Amino acid sequence: MKGKTVLFLAITWGLLFALVEAGSWMVLKFSISRHPSDNPLVNEYVARGAPLFTDNDDLRVRSQGFAFHPYLGYRQAPGYTTLRPHREYTGHVEVDAAGFVHTGDRERNPTALAKPKGQSYRVVFLGGSTMFGLGASSNQTTIPADFERLLRQTWPGVDFLVLNAGAQGYVSTQERIAYELYLDAVDPDLVVAMDGVNDAMVAGDLATWKPHFNAVNILDEAAFVRLHQPSVNFADTMRDLVQFPEPLASLALLRRILSHLPAAAGPHDLTATYHPEAVTQLRDNLDALARQLGSERRLGLFVLQPYLGYAKGGVTDEERAIIAGYGDRIDVYNRHFADFTALYDDLGRQFAGQGSQFVDMRSLFATADRFIYHSLAHYNDGGDDVLAQAMLDRIKPALTADLKAKGLVQ
Repeated sequence: MKGKTVLFLAITWGLLFALVEAGSWMVLKFSISRHPSDNPLVNEYVARGAPLFTDNDDLRVRSQGFAFHPYLGYRQAPGYTTLRPHREYTGHVEVDAAGFVHTGDRERNPTALAKPKGQSYRVVFLGGSTMFGLGASSNQTTIPADFERLLRQTWPGVDFLVLNAGAQGYVSTQERIAYELYLDAVDPDLVVAMDGVNDAMVAGDLATWKPHFNAVNILDEAAFVRLHQPSVNFADTMRDLVQFPEPLASLALLRRILSHLPAAAGPHDLTATYHPEAVTQLRDNLDALARQLGSERRLGLFVLQPYLGYAKGGVTDEERAIIAGYGDRIDVYNRHFADFTALYDDLGRQFAGQGSQFVDMRSLFATADRFIYHSLAHYNDGGDDVLAQAMLDRIKPALTADLKAKGLVQ
């Protein structure tokens, strides 16, 4: 009798799971028919049929956004499109063949970088997932894309090439290495680096301080491949079915319902640790990069990143839930950010008049009484635009002088 009961329950749950997933897939397909996706992986996935009856392992392989790198741990994979479903839109941010998040034209960077620099003015952006564009709804609304648009509006006769080298999860150590390894060869005129959040959060998540530790800390290519190859066990396979390439409608609806329950806003179940060594590591990385830019007579703008845990007036219910979800961890992150603020002040004085500026923009959105943050440090399109404008306002006098010195403007 017991065996029959177990078999009955297994069949019942299996049928229920199949119905939910098949129904969810139909809803997803209907949704994309109303709002077509510009991601070829999503369109191919929907065209293949219900996920329960289709092998999508090859699509999962193609969906991996990172390529192994022996010194950086990983780089953004060329030709990859990141999906970010949100209540307002589904964002698609694409990496071009040159390995950069393009600003609207996927062919421009590979073509321009294959030719001599000529008379173009090149700007390189460094940062983590926020710079990469995880808060943006498209390639055209990332921070670098907004910055490029403002540059062209201000100096319409100048050929600007803006390269978004932001990579998800990168800390300042990886940015410094990336610049020395391959970005320096791009011959930029201006480098914009935005840091703080990843350095603070990675440091806070370490029980014991590890110098130059990054969020992935890949040791070798074999370990990297094991982390990113398609799952082979049943539990991971089931997870992949409902997570690739976009959360299916049933699970998205379930998450929406759970997010409104009181328990959903409870504190994070992990504790954070304050590591004063984090400021030393950040200082070493930014100091080295600023010195290199100075020796090459390039401009630098170093921005301490705005983040939700510090200051914002008119916090929305969604933003308040984000903060509450981290509990006391926010206090640890704030301690790191207090250290970073003093660091930026010190470096600002040290490099005054040498081409590099250091600016604390943590409170940029403090007076914004509308929705800005998707997470602690990912902003919506409006927030990205405000930040790009603030960056240009800060660097504009030095940028104007540099353009004139290079004969690009009168």
